[in-house]
This record gives sequence, C-alpha cells and structure tokens, in this order.
Amino acid sequence: MMSAAQQTGGSRTEARLLSAILIVAICLTLAPVLRLFVEGVTDQGSPSLTLMRDVLAQPSTLSALKHSLVTAGFGTLVSLVLGAAFAFLVALTDLRAKAALVFCLMIPMMIPPQITALSWTQIMGPSSVLLKTLGIAPPLGAPQPLYSPEGIILLLGIQHMSIIFLTLRAGLRSIPQDVVEAARISGARGLRTWWQVVMPLTLPSLAAGTAITFVTALGNFGIPAMLGIPAGYATLSTLVYQKLAGMGTTVLAEVSVLAMLIGVVAVAGILLQRLCQSHQKLHLVGSTSRPLALPLGAARLPVEILLWAVVFAILVLPMFGLLATSLVPAYGVTLRFDTVTLASWYEVLFRQPVTSRAFANSFGLAAGASAVLAAICLPLAWLMERRKTRVARLFDSLLDLPYALPGVVLSIAMILLLIKLPFTEATLLWHHLDHLSGLSRAVLRGDVPPGSGKPETVRSCYG
Repeated sequence: MMSAAQQTGGSRTEARLLSAILIVAICLTLAPVLRLFVEGVTDQGSPSLTLMRDVLAQPSTLSALKHSLVTAGFGTLVSLVLGAAFAFLVALTDLRAKAALVFCLMIPMMIPPQITALSWTQIMGPSSVLLKTLGIAPPLGAPQPLYSPEGIILLLGIQHMSIIFLTLRAGLRSIPQDVVEAARISGARGLRTWWQVVMPLTLPSLAAGTAITFVTALGNFGIPAMLGIPAGYATLSTLVYQKLAGMGTTVLAEVSVLAMLIGVVAVAGILLQRLCQSHQKLHLVGSTSRPLALPLGAARLPVEILLWAVVFAILVLPMFGLLATSLVPAYGVTLRFDTVTLASWYEVLFRQPVTSRAFANSFGLAAGASAVLAAICLPLAWLMERRKTRVARLFDSLLDLPYALPGVVLSIAMILLLIKLPFTEATLLWHHLDHLSGLSRAVLRGDVPPGSGKPETVRSCYG
C-alpha cells in the first residue's frame, strides 16, 4: 500500500505537471485566438467595438455567415447519413472484409480538401476527360454542377464522413453483446432492438462526432474556395481569403472580426453538443464481452455490394477522373490509345525540382507536427482525466476553437502573437502591420478614401 505522504507527493507532482503542460497547450492553441480577439476589439490600442459593428453590418459578412451555416449544417447532415449508416453496418453486423471497408472510409479524411474538390470536378462537367471518353459528357457550355451550394454541401459531407464513422464505430464497439441478448430475451426484435437499446447507448458518440464534423466543415477552406469562388458563393473562410488577397495586410482588423465570428459559431455548436451529452441518461462503462455481430442472413451480399458501390462512387471514381486527366496532353481531350501520354508525369516527377522539395517539406512538417502534438496531448489527456480541475475543464471547452478557424486565419493570428517578440527580429515589420491595420479601420470609417488600401499605398507605407 502507498503511504499518505507518497500519495500527496504524487498528487502534487501530477498537479504541477498538468499546470506546466496546460500552459504550453494554451500558448499554442488559445493564445493566437486571444490575440485575434484583441485585434478585433481595439482601435489604435484603445478598446473599441466600432470596427466589429461595422464589419458585422456589411452585407458581405451577413451573406457569408448564412452561406457558412447552410453549407456546414447540411454538409454535416450528409456526413451523418453516410458515416452513421456505414458505422452501424460495419460495427453491428457480420459483414465480410470489415478491415478493408474501415481503411477505405478513412481515406477521405487523409485527402486534402482541395484535392477532393479537384478530383470531383474532373469527373463532372462538359470538359471531363472521363465523361468524354465514355461519351456521356454534357455539351460544351453547360455549367459545372459542382460550382454551387449543393456541390459544396455534397463534398463537405463526403470529406468529413470519416469523423462520424470513426467516433460512432468506437461507441458501437463498446456495446456488450450481453445487452442485446438481454433485450432479445425480453422480447425486443429487429428495429426495436436497434432503436430502444443500441441508439440510446450510442447517442454520446453520435453527438460528439456530429459536433466535430460541423466545426470542421465550418472551417473548411479548400472545398468552398474551389467550388464557391467560381460561382460567386462566399463563405466566411473564403471571404477571409478574398479580403487578404485583395488588400493584403490592410485588412487584418477585419479578418480578426471575421475569425471571431467563425469562432462564435463553432463554440455554439460545441456547447450544443455538450448540452446534449449532459442530458444523456445512459452511459457505457466498458465492454464486458465480444463486440456485436448480428447476422444479416440472405441480405448480407446485397448490403456488401451496396456499401462497396458507395465506396467506389465517392473514392475510386474521382481518382479515376484525376488519373484520366493526367494521361492526356490537354484538359478536355478524349482519352484514347493515340492520346495517352506520360509527359505530365515525367515533367512533374523528374524535371521540376520543386516536386521533391514540396514532398520533403510536407513530410517534415507533418512528422514534426505529429511528434509535437503527441508529446503534448498524450500526457495532457491522461492528466486531465485524472485531475479534472476548473482550468482543465475550461481548456477542454475551448480546445476545438482553433480547429474551427481556417488555416490562413490561424497563421495570421500566430504572426500577430509572435511578431513583437525580440527574438523574431521583426519589430519594424510589426510597426508597418500596426500602421496598416489602423489604415483599414480608417477606410471602414470613411476617414480615408478606399483607394488608400490599394497596393501603391501599401508599398508607400513600406517605403
């Protein structure tokens, strides 16, 4: 038995370790968000809500907010339908090749959103090489159907269905078979067992997956950018990009307000999910037997064919579209034996040195970020579970906020946070950014003509 002194010493050590890791985690995740918040609620160093009021009153902001809620909400619904259907069938039934299905359903989460959007545009529209080869391409001049809100919703749903699938499958696998057997003995059959026994036990997992999916879809930039910008359909994430691309650093203050708006919507979704979980009456404490494997009987083969057909449609077919486009000399050319060429592959892989540099940079950054996250998050999760302090609970509530912000916004937040530090050697640049941020506020107030935000003025500020 451990003595009381040893237990007290261990508790103090855990408390100190938790505090130290929390400080590091807060600096990496919440400090940039707080810096954005300060930028949005101050004017030349003084607290002011004028900028926030002006930005929120702009028609473009209200329109982008509406579009973000529509695409993220309905995209989450698509993810919920697809991910939940696969999770229930894979986790609860006696389907064959489950490992292969799970692997295939994880692939959309690994593919960047820009690649997902690009691959789908290659298999639809009048210039699709695959459709031209099959002889079913729409006539030239026909619109690209994916350049629409419906296209964004569909691809957001496909991109994030893996989140719903993985979280719900984990909850379903923890349901002991004894529970279902007891329900059957009590007279429950078929859908009644699923609705009255399985569903209540999986609601926490389903709510958690839905909230994470909504937050992820809200901050997704690649799909709304590639499909929405050509159609003139702006979301909050693409509006941030368009403002930065149009006026550079002069709109940092506006971007801060837009980022806060994204954060508010994300936090609202997270709080709603936590509220649903707090009212959940049934909870599992762990599995006591083997996972469920309900027999499908004669329906197993048709169900397997249907699931693999869906996997082919959402995963394999878009990749075929990309492959077909890469094998022709020009976009829109029909793929035939006399038009097949590997010139594009040779150019990218062997003639352009930027390809190897990009691969090395991507691999190094991904490996480094994974190592840092593992070193911080593993002990942090363990300590937060053992010592549920008030600070730990508050941090847990806000942890998803940086995840909801588009990468470009988070990058700006980190620059604003670190640019004043002595070791960055960027004090002069900070003064320029501060001056330009004040200039954007003046433009919004009408004190400076809009032309002052043009590139000529930016260059004169740096001159």
